[in-house]
Formats: sequence, structure tokens, C-alpha cells
Amino acid sequence: MKRLVSVFFLACMLLTDLNARCVVPDTIVRLFEKELSHFPQEKMSIHTDRGVYLAGERVWFRVHVVDALTMVQANASRYVYVELTAPTGSLIKRIKIRPDDKGSFGGYLDIDEEQPEGYYTIRAYTQFMRNIGEDYFAHKSVFISTPASQELKPHVVITEHGKDLKTRIYFSSETDNTDTIVPQQVLVFADGDPDGKGDLLKFRNGVAEYTFKEKEVNTSRTYLLQTIYNNKIAERYLSLPFDDSDFSVTFFPEGGTAVLSSPSKIAFKAIGTDGLSVDVEGEVKDEEGNVCTTFRSTHLGMGSFTLNCMPGKRYVAYCKTREGVEKQFELPVASEQAIAVNTLWRNDVLRVSLNRLPLNANRQDLTLVAQLRGLVLYAQSWDNSRSYIDFERDFFPAGIVHFILIDENCNILSERLVFSRQDNAVAAVALNPDQSDYTPRQKVTLDLALKDVYGNPLEGNFSMSVVDKADVQPDTTSNIVSTLLLTSELKGYIEQPAGYMKKDKRTEYNLDLLMMTQGWRRYNVPEILKGHTTETLPYPVELGDVVTGRVEGLL
Repeated sequence: MKRLVSVFFLACMLLTDLNARCVVPDTIVRLFEKELSHFPQEKMSIHTDRGVYLAGERVWFRVHVVDALTMVQANASRYVYVELTAPTGSLIKRIKIRPDDKGSFGGYLDIDEEQPEGYYTIRAYTQFMRNIGEDYFAHKSVFISTPASQELKPHVVITEHGKDLKTRIYFSSETDNTDTIVPQQVLVFADGDPDGKGDLLKFRNGVAEYTFKEKEVNTSRTYLLQTIYNNKIAERYLSLPFDDSDFSVTFFPEGGTAVLSSPSKIAFKAIGTDGLSVDVEGEVKDEEGNVCTTFRSTHLGMGSFTLNCMPGKRYVAYCKTREGVEKQFELPVASEQAIAVNTLWRNDVLRVSLNRLPLNANRQDLTLVAQLRGLVLYAQSWDNSRSYIDFERDFFPAGIVHFILIDENCNILSERLVFSRQDNAVAAVALNPDQSDYTPRQKVTLDLALKDVYGNPLEGNFSMSVVDKADVQPDTTSNIVSTLLLTSELKGYIEQPAGYMKKDKRTEYNLDLLMMTQGWRRYNVPEILKGHTTETLPYPVELGDVVTGRVEGLL
């Protein structure tokens, strides 16, 4: 614990010049400092040698553990727990690893030869990370394949949605979808438990009908299919198809609440019943049927529009998917008392302003706070003589900056997340082989050079995997940068997080949509502002093995 606390105070020293530029109210800074000293946090990222494995193979991995504030290697926790979980969520195996002499956590997981095919999850955490909850554990998805499953391709079609799902199941060749194949035997384990009792399918004209009963389906909607074909037993986990005729759209006014009689930016996010994004378009109408504005999702079901909410009116969004499914959603109610924090990046300057009515223009009790991973970077009373505040991009470290507008009683009036992109957050990697061409199975020697944005060489612990790109495609959806700076700060599932790390205007816009629509709560900021900081933690930093028990009987 002491080592983590010392890391925090080192970070404060490094950022002293940043704090010196503004008048920081002592109370707010002191509360956040107290929370960080009592509850410093860890983050981690999992790197595996590849993303696809055969049953019976070994998964090599490296877990990078860092201090959540400074993003430097954290060495307080002595152990890291790594788990392999099935698609149903059940635990397959758990290992406990210690760091090597350089403080790095590495190891392997052996996959059983009888492991069914499917998408599994590798999860890593320390005991200390259990204080913040499983949402912030490190996760990585891997696919485990079985050779016996390669000959058959299952098809499951929902014929009737309801509490019970009626389906039609048939099989085809992996190489030719037009040929229907009937295996020697097919068992369905509706709850996904291979040790349970399976239901034998009966085929007629190459098709079997099966009903998944609601009480048998697990929360992950994953079941196990066992087939015998050409005298080979194959097991695979499959997910039940979702009802693609249903979707939901949630609307997020910038700053939390739309301001009445004032143009407000409203972001939205559309998702299907499977939790993944859905592209939608539509229009916003008032209760009289007048079209106030139109909208269209621009990235993974997200988009935004501007709306001037008028007094006494109710607004409804009429949404339609690409498949022509239509639904209506009522927009959040605007308020004349609302004061919303608005932000806008203009090149390398972040402009922060307040959207409010004239009746709130002269309030003297407003304080704007900006914090990043628990460290207060800015806290100052709002100057009503200014309509906005500009921050240079290099004012903030890399990551998610949380702007909070509070009143004199530390009540939160408005919140806004902003992503700070910094070039120095990513190392420049140069890879040079010892020769240009190689013969099969010839030894290859590589020289790697890692430098910062200024060309200075970097030191640290690194991990690298080498695969044949003809057999294994590298994971382009997530990486250590997107994990540590983005997904580890946000709650909920984020599709293709690595795509937000690109540096172009379109990506900047998409990333800002994510900031407006994704939930955030690594620290309980409302409680901290009220003075209710963390005093005790149920899971202390694990410094060594502890064995507990009792002795019964006497000799």
C-alpha cells in the first residue's frame, strides 16, 4: 500500500506546474487527495501470444499491471490471478502468478483437449482490484477451436420469439452451405452445462425442431451442441440468436440536462437486444407532430443533433433501422434551471463553456472542476465575466478528463467527459530484421527500437508475440493503449476500442460521441465531494500468501 501511495505523491510532484496555473480550492483538492491516498487503484492489460487456439494447446500471456493514475508499472500487489471462463461464464481454471525479477507478470494456461469449441474469456485481476468491482478487471476474448468441429456448420433459426424460443436446427458442410448433413447424433444442452443431461434431436428432412425453454436458458444465452459425425464427437458453445426486430435508443443531452429555450446538443446511442450497435435514422417531433430536427447515426449506432426545447412541449424521437423497424422514444425533459457544461476541441485547444438561461447567468456559487483518474487538474470558481475557458491540449495528460460543475454545497449540476489525446502516450516502434529474405525455418533476428515523440529511447518492460499472418490474424479491435486509456475508465461494452486511437477528425468526432454516451464511474465523485471518502477497504494489497484455518483435536 505504501508503494502505491508514494507513486501518487510522485505524480502530484510531476504535475505541480500544471496545478500552479490555476487557483485550486483547497477543499476539493484535499478531498480527492485523501481518496487517492486511501484508495489508489491499479489497472491492467492482457497480452496473449495469439487470439485463436486449438483445444489442447497452451495460451501464453503477459499481464501488464500499472498504477491507474500515473500509468507506470505497479509493483505493490504481489500476485495476479488469471482465469479462463467458458462462454457460459463458468470458471474453467484459475492460476495465481508472481512477478519475475523485473516486476512483470507472465505465464500460461493449458487448454484441455476435450474443451468445447467457442469464445472464451481470459480475466485477470489482483485482490486489491476487487475493491472497485469486476467491471474494471482486465478481459480478453480468445477463440478455442476443435478439429472435429471443422466438418460441420450448424444453423439455428428462431421461428418464434417469446418466453420460450422455438428454433429450427440443421447442418451443412463447412465448404458447401447448400448440402444438408444429418449427423449420427445431436444433443442439445440448453443450459450450456456439458455435465448435465442433453436433449436428443430428431431430424425430419434434414431439419430438427427444438424449443429452448426460458427456465433452462442461462443469462449468457449460451448453449452447448454435441454432434457425432463420421464417428467423431464434437462439442461447441453457441449463442442463441437475438430478436433483430427490437432495439432501443437512449438520448444524452450534453452536460446531463438540456437547457430549456436554448439550443442543446443531444447525443444518442442505439443498441439491439444483443447489446451491439444498431444504425438508425429518424426525426424529432413535438406533441403537435411538427418535425423539429432529423438525425442519423454516424458511428456504431451513435450520433448527435441540436434541439431547442421550448416550454410546455414534449418531444418524441421516431427512429427506424436499416431493416425498416420503427420505434418511438421520448426525449429527456429539458429544464430552465439546468446549467450544462459544453466542450469543443478546436485543433489543439479545448473550449469549455456553460449553456444556461439569463436567469442563471449571475450565479456566484459555481465551481468548475477537471479531474483525471482521481487527480484534480483544475478547480476554480466560474468567472461570469467570461463566456468560456480555453485549455491548451498539453494542459492535460493522456486519458479521460472529467469536467464537473458544482454549487457551493458540492452538488453536481453538470458533468462532461472529454478525451485528451497526447502524442507522447504512444511509443514509436521501429522493427529491423537482420536480412531482407529468409529460407523456410531459418532463424530470424530482429532489432527493436522504441522512442518517444521527441526521438529519445524508452525503457520499460515489453511483450511481443509473433504469429504467421496466414494462419492467425492479429487483433486489431483492442490494444494496450485503448485498454489503459479508454476501456478501463468506462463501464459497459465498447465496440472496437482500438479504432478510437486513430488521429483524424472523423475519429475525434466519434470518440466525443462515445464520451457523451458511455457510462463512467471509477471513483464515486458525488460522495468524495460530500466529504465521504474511502476509509476502509475489504481487500487490502496482497503482499504475500496468507493461510487461515483452525486446529481441531489434541494429541
